[in-house]
Amino acid sequence: PRGARYVIIDGANVGYSYASIAPDSDRHLPDLRGVELVANKLRSMGLTPVAVFHEQWCQGRYAQLSAESQRVMDALRAANALVPSPGQRDDDGTSIGFAVEYRCPIITNDNFRDHIARYKDVTHKWIRETCVKYTLHPGGGVVFALEDRPILTHYMQTGATKAEVSNLDRR
Repeated sequence: PRGARYVIIDGANVGYSYASIAPDSDRHLPDLRGVELVANKLRSMGLTPVAVFHEQWCQGRYAQLSAESQRVMDALRAANALVPSPGQRDDDGTSIGFAVEYRCPIITNDNFRDHIARYKDVTHKWIRETCVKYTLHPGGGVVFALEDRPILTHYMQTGATKAEVSNLDRR
């Protein structure tokens, strides 16, 4: 929707990160409870989360996900907050394309270095300005690393567009 302040969630990145810390998770599968924590935190900040997953998790490998992860996937789908990457495109490429088109941040701990040569819009500077690192806690906490990203901090707090923020940066 027009005027929405989107924030992309790298679904697999966040899901596997949560699986690595949750004692009841299968570390070989993404645990989407982590995605749910991040999405809820973003909503509490007045932002619109959009989770990107490779199509395999949304369809073919959906049955391998835990019941809790399936519940989260279904809730994201029902809220129109799920973007499956097309079968031939990787989920990182879909996240990058969405972030470029909508000028919004990506919640991920991925450095996207392998995408610099593949996408003309992806530079080290773009990654530094667009990707927001996070820390998940099994008890339900989410911490976004915004202290070294003043542009993103402003966007996430005010919803200003990147162009508006860039103008602020020049003052």
